[in-house]
Amino acid sequence: METEAVSIPLHKIEKSDRSFIITAGRDNRELTRSIQQVGLVNLPYLVAGPSGDCYRIVCGCRRIQVLTELGWKEVTAKIFSNAPEEKTLFLFAFFDNLAHRQFNPVEKAHSVERLLHYFSQEEIIRSYLPLLGLHPTARTLADTISLAGLEDDIKYAVITGALQEKTAVRLAGLSAEERQSIFSLFCMVNLSASKQSEISEHCLDIACRDSLSISEILDDRAVQDVLQQDRMTGSQKGEQVRQVLRKKRFPRLTRREESFGTLKKRMHLPPNLVLSPPAFFEGAMYRMQISFETVEDVQAAADQVKKLAENPDLKKLLEG
Repeated sequence: METEAVSIPLHKIEKSDRSFIITAGRDNRELTRSIQQVGLVNLPYLVAGPSGDCYRIVCGCRRIQVLTELGWKEVTAKIFSNAPEEKTLFLFAFFDNLAHRQFNPVEKAHSVERLLHYFSQEEIIRSYLPLLGLHPTARTLADTISLAGLEDDIKYAVITGALQEKTAVRLAGLSAEERQSIFSLFCMVNLSASKQSEISEHCLDIACRDSLSISEILDDRAVQDVLQQDRMTGSQKGEQVRQVLRKKRFPRLTRREESFGTLKKRMHLPPNLVLSPPAFFEGAMYRMQISFETVEDVQAAADQVKKLAENPDLKKLLEG
């Protein structure tokens, strides 16, 4: 495609037109310093609009943004001749960006969403997902597309790592109100990807079981009491909220766990004697594990087990 370098007034560039723009959530500070020190090194690519008196950005939206913020009045840009079709222009922008950097999850989502205007899902899965470092499956395509429809604040959280991509995909399947309720919680606490996922699942399960909205679940006094604790760190709040929701989701299991912990503590077992309940307290088979180095350790453990058999707390434990 032929281009011509032309000086264009910045006010004639349609900065809100994002038809070909892939970039999302990039920090412009380094680019700003570069332009301030050495000027514009790489020229942006523009295409004339339908009327001919304005221009659309094909490549270089961040450069245009920085130049505008720095007070430049015009920019030398490469203008495409003969007005190529939009599919051709988007692919030009796509491969130009792909050659210079790795895309973040939101940029991948924007790219896939736009590619769907021009190609079948099968073609995107086969030819374009691998270019983006994604598994070529229908599931990956669906998950990636779901990110494109999220609100800007949630997308930014994904880009910065405050919200895990898998969690964001899960939130995409909720209503906007439910999604924002969970996201607002995540903004107040620090959680790993697995714990974000766990809290999301607990909220959805409780909502389905009890016919509650997620807002109602998270507005519960027990959750709000944790969030209002000024002396807790974000990580501590996150763990406490996780425990509150887990207790609401599995009331019987958590009661059994608490009872087991209380009774076990009262038994005063030595460190080399470990008592374990059945998995999820389903079934009646408990396990006793003994660690030892000498025959004397075994004898001492045997004495402890004998005492344990006579302990009334063990009977209470087994009776549930």
